[in-house]
Amino acid sequence: MNRKLVILAMTLVFSFHAYASAPDSDTSSVEQSVAEAISDTVYVVYVDRAYPMGHGSLFLTDRYSLSVDKETAVSRLPYFGRAYSIPYGGGDGLMFEGRIEDYAVKEGRKAEKEISFSVKTDEDKFEFHLTVFPNGSASVSVISTNRQPIGFNGTLMKK
Repeated sequence: MNRKLVILAMTLVFSFHAYASAPDSDTSSVEQSVAEAISDTVYVVYVDRAYPMGHGSLFLTDRYSLSVDKETAVSRLPYFGRAYSIPYGGGDGLMFEGRIEDYAVKEGRKAEKEISFSVKTDEDKFEFHLTVFPNGSASVSVISTNRQPIGFNGTLMKK
């Protein structure tokens, strides 16, 4: 009887240890994938929430994204807010592809990465500021010359 209890206890301990260590390995692989994507400068941020200036947050139902591939940014982000000087008909907003300028990555607090870059289009100049957390969560703020700032939350993934 004692032997059966010892075996049962050992089985439970080893099962618990294997179960407890599994999320750590998943977490470290996510952190490693995020770090590689940032260091390779090849990633996509899929956004699911927008924060227009002066309004509450908006859940986004379509698949919006900001894609970075070495020296090119492709923005497929919605825009909600006031525009000051734009082409007749509204222009392209945050739907564009352009060359990245002034790309910089800094270490933030608690292992966060702070990424900043700008993109100039025919319509406007956009400054992007990303805060990427080790688990892949990301916040994106966009400041432009001719529009109010807007923010987004989403997830960074390696391309």
